[in-house]
Amino acid sequence: MAWEDSRGTVASTLAVETIRRALLDTDGQARVPSGAQLPPSQPLLNAVYRAHAQVLELSHRQLELLGMGTTVAAVAFNPPHETVVICHVGDTRVYRMRDTVLEQLTEDHTVGQQLVRTGRMSPQELLTSCYRHRLTQAVGVGPEIHPTVRIETPQAEDLFLICSDGVYRDIGDEEIHGIVRKGGTNLQQSCDVLVELANARGGRDDSTVVALHYYPEQVET
Repeated sequence: MAWEDSRGTVASTLAVETIRRALLDTDGQARVPSGAQLPPSQPLLNAVYRAHAQVLELSHRQLELLGMGTTVAAVAFNPPHETVVICHVGDTRVYRMRDTVLEQLTEDHTVGQQLVRTGRMSPQELLTSCYRHRLTQAVGVGPEIHPTVRIETPQAEDLFLICSDGVYRDIGDEEIHGIVRKGGTNLQQSCDVLVELANARGGRDDSTVVALHYYPEQVET
């Protein structure tokens, strides 16, 4: 989630806080025309766009922050629609563990992934390619962003895992799967093990992990 230096810390902190405030902005939600309903993805998408604008504006206002940026991966549950919205920009990933199956729900916004998608590089070649972590977009960098949104119907006890590239770069999906399964319902333990392992293997980049379980709201009868 962070950038290459301390500017990334500023960018990621500002992005997180802006998204949080935007999602809690009930006044903004009230401006929707009477009788209209926002698509379930719109509040989170708007929040990410707002974060991009805030980071970009600050980097232009303070020259020492010029060029700063951050990746974003966000998960928002929407109980009224019985959906979970995943929105991301960059190469921070969102995984879902359902039963015993780990699935990557996001596709990295990188040059390497574009080459794979267009058939110019194989997934195996991507693993050692210099383009693997070369971003095609990030929050606060460039005039526009094009977030990817995915809407899923969650099931009870689904586990969602958000991982920065500093984690999955040094810990493959198979090993992540094993650690999360072993951790079970102890999400803090799974996160701690993943971060500690990534750091032990070089800590070449920011190592951030967030894990959360989905439990549907119980309706009293």
